[in-house]
Amino acid sequence: MDFHGRDSAWSLLIGQTIALLYLIVVVPALIITLHGQICNAALPETPTTKCNSSSNYKEGSKFESNLNRVFDSLLQGTKQSGFNISEYGESPDKVYGRLQCREDLTVDQCYTCSQYAMTTIQQYCGNAVGGSIWPFHCFLRYESYDFIGQLDTDLGSIYAEDFRGDTGIFIPTDFHSSAQNLLKKLSGEAAPKTTRSALGTALDSFSQTIYGLAQCTRDLSTDDCTQCLSYSINKIFKSYPGYAGVQYWSQSCIVRYEIYPFFNSTAL
Repeated sequence: MDFHGRDSAWSLLIGQTIALLYLIVVVPALIITLHGQICNAALPETPTTKCNSSSNYKEGSKFESNLNRVFDSLLQGTKQSGFNISEYGESPDKVYGRLQCREDLTVDQCYTCSQYAMTTIQQYCGNAVGGSIWPFHCFLRYESYDFIGQLDTDLGSIYAEDFRGDTGIFIPTDFHSSAQNLLKKLSGEAAPKTTRSALGTALDSFSQTIYGLAQCTRDLSTDDCTQCLSYSINKIFKSYPGYAGVQYWSQSCIVRYEIYPFFNSTAL
């Protein structure tokens, strides 16, 4: 009996079994873990808020009453169209507000984000006479002065995701030119649209999908929207070269690209 041949066969069978178990159990677990790391990367526990604390209103004041009316109006209007502007009261207690959701959100998702934005901004800004908040799916701003329709490239927040050291993530040399071209294309599509928003995808040289978003507040003119998006795109590729994903949120527009889907594909 050829024991050596039988041992070799058993060794081969054991090796094949171990390899198969690795493919069935270990690899999917690594993929799931990596996917979770990507989808949650660089997202803080709380959204960025900016508060105009030049002065504070008093509890029970006319300003507070007007602010509550503006919030109620914004919430109801945004539920219908994903965007609303509102103003209420007389100077010096007049309040101006704007609320907008991302284009791909459902009505319920928009309403939920809007409610969250209003609750959170009051927690963080307290009695400030103005404030802005960017909870990733919608953005809200209120002020004691008229900012509606005014271009404002003041940075709200920026999040850059760098996966270059992660196993399984490959960033080809042409990736950033592909991402930049995608955002420029989306910018050209978004500015003339009524929604001032565009979503889309592109492929790099290794057929890796890049996901992009360009969106302005709907109260901006086409020219101002183009200017805001162009400024933001130039800013992120100059300040964050080599990153696999960047979000840039200003007062008037947002641009974002990622290597994973972050929006509802049915909106394309």
